[in-house]
Amino acid sequence: MIKNLLISSDLSELRKDLVKSDNKDLLFRKQKEFAKLAIDTDNQKFMAYFKCRCKTQDMEEKHLLPPYFWGSPLTEDEFADPPQDTEASVFDSLRNLPRKLASSNAFWSSYHLNMIDVGFIKPSYLVKGQIRETGQARIEKAIASQDRKPLDDCVRTILRRMGGLPEVRGYTSVFQDCRTSRAWWRGYFTEKVHEEIGTEKEKVWRVLRTNRIWEEITGHVVEKLTVLGDRRIFIPLVACLSEMNPIPNDRNIIQDFLRRIGQRTAYQMMGVLSLEENFEIIKEIINKSVNEN
Repeated sequence: MIKNLLISSDLSELRKDLVKSDNKDLLFRKQKEFAKLAIDTDNQKFMAYFKCRCKTQDMEEKHLLPPYFWGSPLTEDEFADPPQDTEASVFDSLRNLPRKLASSNAFWSSYHLNMIDVGFIKPSYLVKGQIRETGQARIEKAIASQDRKPLDDCVRTILRRMGGLPEVRGYTSVFQDCRTSRAWWRGYFTEKVHEEIGTEKEKVWRVLRTNRIWEEITGHVVEKLTVLGDRRIFIPLVACLSEMNPIPNDRNIIQDFLRRIGQRTAYQMMGVLSLEENFEIIKEIINKSVNEN
């Protein structure tokens, strides 16, 4: 059991060691060793890999880290593509999690290791895609392949699902690639939109579970540091999308109305307007983007 938080710098070095190297043969051997641990029948070997390479640090919220999970152990499909009720359970079980920790790849990596330790998930679940092939089968096929790319893909997927791979994917990785973190943040934003503007939670969940919208919004808020990070913009935007049927799911349309919102704030100072006023402005912008694209 990991009772404290893995140190971020150690974890970062571990990830870089598994995905970046000028010595391709050495990298291949390291990746094969790591992948074999993910399908070993003894989960403690996978745990030991991290424990040996990462120190831990004390955290005030350590009560959130030991086996503090929801319901019964997850199936592989539930973990790979969690339904809405599972995502809601993630947030409910960690409702008091500080946002700083929820943004930490070290926290989620530590959290998943404890899920593995108590048998809530298996390491191979981290590789499962949305096709019928199991994570174990995918890893076994990659190890046996003469092509190095499938193995590299498996290792990167494990690291992304555990807590994100910011060394390659940037800071959005913890919000987009880590399924458990993504579920928590969807639950958190659902609560905020409901509390502040009254939108039905079910409608907000529907928007935030639209992957293209989630990816574009989190990309703008986290990576591009745009005006969408302002609650007076973000909350009306999600609320407005929640009232639409169908929800815009075309990447060009989504990018277009996000760009227009940014341009509008440049001369109208939407950050000082009320949530209700911004709702009407954003509704007009989104309708224009939908109609013109």
